[in-house]
Amino acid sequence: MLNEQFDISGGALEFQPLGEDSWSYRLDDLWVSVRRDLRGHAPASYEAARLLADAGLNCVLAPLAGADGGVSHRVGDFPVVVFPYVSGMPLDTATLSKSDLDTVIGLMRSIHRVDISRDLPAEDYGLSFESDLFDALTVAEGKAPDTGPYGARAHALLRRHYTAVTATYEELTGVGRRCAESDVPLVITHGEPGAPNILRTADSFLFADWGEAMWGPAERDWFHFARTLGRAPSCRPDFLRFYEMRWRLNEIAEYAAIFFAEHADDREMKAMWRRMVNYLPEGH
Repeated sequence: MLNEQFDISGGALEFQPLGEDSWSYRLDDLWVSVRRDLRGHAPASYEAARLLADAGLNCVLAPLAGADGGVSHRVGDFPVVVFPYVSGMPLDTATLSKSDLDTVIGLMRSIHRVDISRDLPAEDYGLSFESDLFDALTVAEGKAPDTGPYGARAHALLRRHYTAVTATYEELTGVGRRCAESDVPLVITHGEPGAPNILRTADSFLFADWGEAMWGPAERDWFHFARTLGRAPSCRPDFLRFYEMRWRLNEIAEYAAIFFAEHADDREMKAMWRRMVNYLPEGH
């Protein structure tokens, strides 16, 4: 694929242990991302990032177009997206100054102001992992599964907080309905512009990982600013509440699905367990 699309015939791919939703490799000045997105791969989202960069938004780390003009390719069963390699680090909130945060907020606003001619999905105010959440709650009502070291623990955790989780889902449904019925203009949104997806380079900031891009209210992005950077512009309360609840329920559902399937006892599972606990009442 690299030879066909990018005229690369030599060199060795160096595996980079980064991210939960992809396998990443570096090859000279290229960053090769083999996608394994749980919510599914959306080529149009990466194409939108390319259009934003082509429109002059230098803060967008966009994928490179191949010889066929596309930015999403396939190797076997996996989508592959290729980026220019950039020397940068994710934002460190401990060292982020007010001036830097003002700059990053301004860059996000500049993205929201751009109108691109791309047929992207639009926010539907649904729950991405709804079926996984229902499946997890069904498991919690029954016998603890013997799927690995965290199966029974996740079962006990969800059983203990069953009422709180179902109440949050019911509230989410009502708030989402109000958001959908409101006359709010939609903008191009990144989808998860939190600190890990904003890179600081020697002289700029770059928004990376555009796999969740779609049309939506600005709060779809500002929620992640508030969650990971501690500050966001003024937001409409219903929208901010919707995204906070959806994020929490999606994370609970995603981790429960992992623990209720066969899994190992390793550092990755331990980290996922800590995150799942944090999204339930006893983690706060």
